[in-house]
Amino acid sequence: MASDAEIMDAFDSVADDEVFPREAPFDFFYKTLPDTGYSVFLKDGERCGIYLLETDDMNEALLQGRCGVFIIPLNEESKTVISVVYEIAGWSFTIRLPFEHCEPRHVEFLKELKIRKSFQVRFLNYLYGGLVKAGARDYHVPDEEASRIAEFT
Repeated sequence: MASDAEIMDAFDSVADDEVFPREAPFDFFYKTLPDTGYSVFLKDGERCGIYLLETDDMNEALLQGRCGVFIIPLNEESKTVISVVYEIAGWSFTIRLPFEHCEPRHVEFLKELKIRKSFQVRFLNYLYGGLVKAGARDYHVPDEEASRIAEFT
């Protein structure tokens, strides 16, 4: 299986709207993102990536829509969820990005997020029977929300 670094490099090497090959390292996305609404987290050193599969229309709305970022600590489940709530055409839509406290890469990301207060989501969608890169968006985490991220020792 390809490393996180190889997968992120491959993703970055492809132009928007170009269909991913089904061979490694791109096969990771085909195997890991079974349907719209699924996300996956990759990390290599300081570099990390959150990848979300959605429909073409939804990606367009998510890339341009108004939104707010909320941190939801679920201590009883040892999980932190980043919720991005959008207002799209008068409707609310929420993306939930879960991070497990038992996963060291997730804990590293949450620690960095608490300081940096920003993250990026890279969007994918299906086109012509294959996965394509659909763009990326940077998100800002308000101070009050960042303060809700657990202190990890």
